[in-house]
Amino acid sequence: MEYIAFIGVMLVLFALASYAALSANNSVQDENDVADARNIAYLAAQEINVAVEVGDGYSHTFAMPQTLGSGYIYNVTFSPDRFVYVFWGSNYSYSLPTIASSISGNFSKGANTIRNSNGVISIG
Repeated sequence: MEYIAFIGVMLVLFALASYAALSANNSVQDENDVADARNIAYLAAQEINVAVEVGDGYSHTFAMPQTLGSGYIYNVTFSPDRFVYVFWGSNYSYSLPTIASSISGNFSKGANTIRNSNGVISIG
């Protein structure tokens, strides 16, 4: 009888330890996703800002990752208030400001070319 009680206590302890380890792993994965989104937002904002600062005639090709490190699909958008937003999952986002007042096109996964033509930044 004592053996069965010991096994029961050990199973409960194992379940609690497994839950704690899984929770910690999810937290680390969330932190990695935020870091990946921050890097993508930084890349997008930097490319836009460099295109504005260099001026008319600027053209540069660069690559955006296919997904965040954990496999989340993300989207990059611009807002009229001069921010770059990275959205992923059901309710996560990260944003950074830019200095561009006029942006056309959208970032895509893989190769992107950014151009400054008479002050209009185009991405494609």
